[in-house]
Amino acid sequence: GSKVKSAIWSLPGEGGKVIAFGSLENWGGENTEELIVAADASIATAASKLPEGYHQQPTKTIFGLPESWVESDSLKSERVEILQGACRKLLLKPVGFIVTDEAIAHWLKKEEGGLPSVILGTLEEAEITVSLIVEGKYLGSKLVGRSDNLALDFEEGLLRFDYKNVLPGRILLLDGDT
Repeated sequence: GSKVKSAIWSLPGEGGKVIAFGSLENWGGENTEELIVAADASIATAASKLPEGYHQQPTKTIFGLPESWVESDSLKSERVEILQGACRKLLLKPVGFIVTDEAIAHWLKKEEGGLPSVILGTLEEAEITVSLIVEGKYLGSKLVGRSDNLALDFEEGLLRFDYKNVLPGRILLLDGDT
């Protein structure tokens, strides 16, 4: 299944700052009603953690999505309906989306400075997402079914890139539950 996690941001001036994280909630990955229930629970948890002085519920949303939901820099049409339905029910105005692993590449550049190169692996129960970040640039992600050999799963994902240069010397593993 898929997971939902929320964060409430404060956006003063140019920068943004997370002020509360919501709970991690499961949903089936296809059903709008399940997404609404999961997102509502996560957002409610985040709202309950808001510091004093922050009483306004979120009104806008930016989605962090897996690359499999995106095609040619746009949401896949079958996914638009799911997200629009959830936004209507939760009274949220969608203002954009970002591919999650692309956001991690941006964060690494900001945190580490320079142009980091890394192989990023996001581990789920049934699959692994292998992403390639070279000199600060996100080159994409490949989804691979999990086997009993994580090294071979990684290798398969990297071979799907058909990348001819030297691969990054660093691997960053993320638990799909974070």
